[in-house]
Amino acid sequence: MRIVAILFALLIGGCNQHIIRDTAVYETELQFSSKIVNSSATLLEKFWERKCGCLQGKWTAYPGAGLTRKECEEAATISLLVKTNRWEWHVLMSKLNAGWDTSELKLPTWFDAKNPPSLPTVDSLCEAQ
Repeated sequence: MRIVAILFALLIGGCNQHIIRDTAVYETELQFSSKIVNSSATLLEKFWERKCGCLQGKWTAYPGAGLTRKECEEAATISLLVKTNRWEWHVLMSKLNAGWDTSELKLPTWFDAKNPPSLPTVDSLCEAQ
């Protein structure tokens, strides 16, 4: 009878799986990801500015650039994701979802957990040039 009771107790309470994340390790992972995203976006933008341009308010690839209009638009979209705080919003949401306290995060005034920053159209970058 004791064996049945012990097995029952283990079955109910002893076999739960828990994922424990060290916050310092998680912070380092997010910093690493952010560094890759930000530096890649900067390099992509430099590459894209040499290969793509605006024609009548729309992105187009320069002749001989080896890119398509769609690829130029995709590069512009990645640039927008980083420039408009959208990436930073995702990093902050990752921390919130991992259990960080909002007082630890020092959230910027623009941050809204329920609404990510809106993305302007990629063609709006043409207007800014």
